[in-house]
Amino acid sequence: DGAGVYDQGLNLRGLLLGSTFAHQNDNVSFSLAINVNEILKVLFTDHCLKSLPKRIQTDVAKSVCMIDSMGCWGTGCLFQMKNRQFVLTCSHVLSSNNIVCHVKDEELELKLLYKNPIFDSAYDLALLEVSNKSKPNKANFCQLANYQPKIGQPVYSVGFPLFKSFGWSDNFRPTIYRGRVTKHSVGILFTDCPVQAGQSGGPLFDDRGDLLAVMVSNFKSALDDRIYPWHNMCVPVWDLHRVLEEYCETNDLKRLTKLQASNEIVNKWKIRRPKITSRL
Repeated sequence: DGAGVYDQGLNLRGLLLGSTFAHQNDNVSFSLAINVNEILKVLFTDHCLKSLPKRIQTDVAKSVCMIDSMGCWGTGCLFQMKNRQFVLTCSHVLSSNNIVCHVKDEELELKLLYKNPIFDSAYDLALLEVSNKSKPNKANFCQLANYQPKIGQPVYSVGFPLFKSFGWSDNFRPTIYRGRVTKHSVGILFTDCPVQAGQSGGPLFDDRGDLLAVMVSNFKSALDDRIYPWHNMCVPVWDLHRVLEEYCETNDLKRLTKLQASNEIVNKWKIRRPKITSRL
């Protein structure tokens, strides 16, 4: 798998994907390859990051951080609200209360405010506040996008996929992917941005550099365990905005329990069919 497919002139025409496949419980033996020309089209279309304005690249990269919790790592986002500085990430990233937050050129000390205890169903979120002992650059904290996204809207996912070393302060190089919103409803947002291990909790930004959603996971088929990284699910900030505002105004940690999803939203995350009630 991955071998080249060449024509008579030894020009590369494709890459071998496999030679045996399962279809309807039968093994089908034939070679399947992907056309190299199609790969090149993707690389040199508008999806290429070289076409992004420098301002956008700077805006979406400055507010990202790498979260390290006893060897388990993921991505987080720095944001500010009501003159307070927070970090939003996924609950499953925090394997313990020993948390190290890496940003460019420094480490931040964080205080855990809320961690969703039911993170495996929906709203896999954790909220942390930057300690007074840390003196971060205020320009690195983004604003929350307080509006409902639209299908087709350009978005930018930022994180540290696969390689933890890219999130260390002395080698801080977050990866930026551009994609679009493919579906949106209350409590869940779908995009076609590629998402890999290490990007959990990563920010999804809009064109203005505002935090639009928190990335949680990609798709995994229950039939063959295949992972589809170009289809992913995120928690939209629009649905969290009021709860976060309430906490900032009252400083009451009990307000953050509203971040737990309702049964209706849980069903969306589990991709369950809606129940149809008949009165006949």
